[in-house]
Amino acid sequence: MNFPYTPNEWQIYDESNGLLYPYYTHGFLDMLSQWEISDWKVFEYGGGLSTLWWRDKTRQCISIDTDPSWAEKMNLILVDNKKDFVEYPLNLCHSEEDLFDCIIIDGDPTAWRDSCTEVALKCLKKGGT
Repeated sequence: MNFPYTPNEWQIYDESNGLLYPYYTHGFLDMLSQWEISDWKVFEYGGGLSTLWWRDKTRQCISIDTDPSWAEKMNLILVDNKKDFVEYPLNLCHSEEDLFDCIIIDGDPTAWRDSCTEVALKCLKKGGT
């Protein structure tokens, strides 16, 4: 992906791939960088620059977003209503093998995030993040 982006002083690059680490706390990033995640299946409520990192580091990263232009730019799945956005992972989790190793809830509108959490817990593998 080639578009202008200037990171702030808090964001750091992953030296292994040249991409910005997801915008998480440094303590969590330290921990995450030590985990073996190459076989992980990840779901993101709300995609962004972190999506590029997750796609590079894991077996699969599925990301949805409510912003049409951002979804197109980042190659995300566009979901434009609350019910479909919140329940999207349920459509993907039909068996134990379908569950996700990690689910990130970072989408807008932020008022939907609590509802996303309830669904995410149903689609997360035991011991998932």
